[in-house]
Amino acid sequence: MVARSTELTSTAQDPETKAFYVSTNKTMSITTRLRELILVSSSIALLLAYLAFVGYDLMTYRQSIATKL
Repeated sequence: MVARSTELTSTAQDPETKAFYVSTNKTMSITTRLRELILVSSSIALLLAYLAFVGYDLMTYRQSIATKL
């Protein structure tokens, strides 16, 4: 018996698979952009919350110092 040799071909050469591969790349790019958008918006929200907390703390500290004097 002679073993039949098979050629290994890339799945990207198949037109249907190639179309799916390109679509997956675009989807991953959108996913990456969405992750970046969520990261940036969360960072900005945390920064604003921090600034509000520190500002409120300083205002109440100043008022408490003024009332003690």
